[in-house]
Amino acid sequence: MNVNRNKHKNGQAGSRAAAAGAPAAQFNEIKSLLTEMAAEIEGFKQAAGGSITDVMAGWVATQYLLAARKELAAQPDGPERFALLRQMAGDVSALQRGSQRAARLQLDREKLAFEREKHRAAVAAASPENRKRPDYFRPLTDEERRAIVAKVDDVLGIKEWEQPDPQPNVGLGTGPILGRAPFDEPPLA
Repeated sequence: MNVNRNKHKNGQAGSRAAAAGAPAAQFNEIKSLLTEMAAEIEGFKQAAGGSITDVMAGWVATQYLLAARKELAAQPDGPERFALLRQMAGDVSALQRGSQRAARLQLDREKLAFEREKHRAAVAAASPENRKRPDYFRPLTDEERRAIVAKVDDVLGIKEWEQPDPQPNVGLGTGPILGRAPFDEPPLA
């Protein structure tokens, strides 16, 4: 009896060694089968003009209608007929719920696509390439210069004093620059 067990164990060991190389072969076989199935499904979708499940649901619904009509015609008036009608009403409600869920899902997908497009447009509008950048090389106006001096004076804590009306900037070192004469001192208080 021991001899039979050893043969059985050796047989298992041999099959285990064969199985170790099998997953790669099985994987490739499964992969090729799935690729073929996907191609077939795409062909079915194109032939059906849309989702296969939608076409199938429509077909099943019409078959159900035909079978229910025959079944109702065979039933005499009474409790059995009422029970059949009641069961059919439940089935029809389930079909309607399914189509309503599908429509709701389609609306949700459309809303998601719209929100994504809206977000992409907002990101594109806010991107640095689309923002209008100031021209840093244009000369400053007198008003901008005065604003800069006022801000610097404010940060440094320098008191403002009365200045005469600013004269146009005639050139470097020849007149008031930034609203001040080059050597003006603030008046003593």
